[in-house]
Order: sequence, then structure tokens, then C-alpha cells
Amino acid sequence: MMEKHSDQKIIESWKKNIDPWVKAIRDGEVESRVLVTNNTIIEASKR
Repeated sequence: MMEKHSDQKIIESWKKNIDPWVKAIRDGEVESRVLVTNNTIIEASKR
């Protein structure tokens, strides 16, 4: 049976994964982010 995630475990996971995630985004390693999300964020910021 899977253990339920506590808020603390989720926060710890985010803290552990933030640096690799930021690097992946900055380096263009997440294809969906490059193809779709980046442009959407840029367009939304122009409004």
C-alpha cells in the first residue's frame, strides 16, 4: 500500500528537485516547455 504524502514530504521533494528542474528548464531539456509553455508565458506577460 502506498503511503500518503504529507505536506512536509511534498515540500522536501520540491526542495530536493528545484535545482535540477531549473537547470532542465534553462537548458531547454523539457520539450513541452520549449514547444508550448515558454511562448504561452511570454504572451501572458505582455498583457
